[in-house]
Amino acid sequence: MHSVRSFLLAATVLLGASTPAQVRFHDETYAVQLQSGVLYGTGATGYSGTPGVKNLTADVYSPVGFPSPTRPALLLVHGGSFSSGNSTSPDMVQAAQYFAARGWVCVSINYRLQGDDPPAPSWVALFGGLAGRAGHAAAVDAKRALRWMRANAASLGIDPNAIGGIGHSAGAFCVLMAAVTDPEDFANDAGTAVPDQNPTQSGALNACVEVSGDIALWGGDIDANDAPLMIVHGIADTTVPFTSAETIRDLCVAAPLEHEF
Repeated sequence: MHSVRSFLLAATVLLGASTPAQVRFHDETYAVQLQSGVLYGTGATGYSGTPGVKNLTADVYSPVGFPSPTRPALLLVHGGSFSSGNSTSPDMVQAAQYFAARGWVCVSINYRLQGDDPPAPSWVALFGGLAGRAGHAAAVDAKRALRWMRANAASLGIDPNAIGGIGHSAGAFCVLMAAVTDPEDFANDAGTAVPDQNPTQSGALNACVEVSGDIALWGGDIDANDAPLMIVHGIADTTVPFTSAETIRDLCVAAPLEHEF
């Protein structure tokens, strides 16, 4: 993963912080408190066999002694090709510790993977196979986590209107979907016994930093009123081609959407 220092700068700028806040959120100032395995929702599993339900958990990193009752927050979503990784992936832990020490509340999530055999709309299952279903479920879980964060903003001590997202690879797809899709997209596990969770809350990001992401699983449009976006991608990437970043950039230009490339 690229240096978290660049992510801090990007997220602060994208969230529109004032000059005093920029100083506060750039300097390592606070001890960090970690709550592991916090339940943020449930997701459907067993699409190809016996239907089931999986508890979805997150690790919450909070700055200790922050002088305001509300702080900006970051949703962190790990990579792993929708088949591996978890909330304790080293790059997510590094980013969470870095940002929380500077005043952000960071929520690093676990989400459903291919091994959970998650459901998805029929067109996703038909054209995307298991990987497509897992990608769809992961994006549903990211939006589910954002709605949970807003529903619990008071107890988490966060500003529900200042939630950014950082995702790497598969996680980048998840935060992109939370940044640029309509509320009804990736909203729930439709057609299953798992109910909508915190449906009155927004599952959208206020700003997004996507690292080595791809939107090939999604065929929608980027609009001018979507969350501002930073696109970070290595030109020698052999897993997700650099052309994916150029595609996202071109969609931002056409919208036009505020972005950094």
